[in-house]
Amino acid sequence: AISKGLQKSLGSQGIVFHLKSKVVKADLSKGVSLTVQGSDQEMVLSGDAVLVSVGRKPYSDRLGLETAGIVKDSKGFIPIDASF
Repeated sequence: AISKGLQKSLGSQGIVFHLKSKVVKADLSKGVSLTVQGSDQEMVLSGDAVLVSVGRKPYSDRLGLETAGIVKDSKGFIPIDASF
């Protein structure tokens, strides 16, 4: 998948990903200091800025999916099953 390839590429450049983690405290008094709860430990991360990515937004409005007989759900996603 594209996301795995991008993560690998950015990881090789020194970018660290903390997936499935939750910010439990944020201190913005001097830069950014975040207390993060990971799957097995709590850690404090400090820096100048934070990049957060959550969820996905479908861009299916102008694809003409209905012409192909594809039905979207109420949020614009294309419903799939276990075999896609």
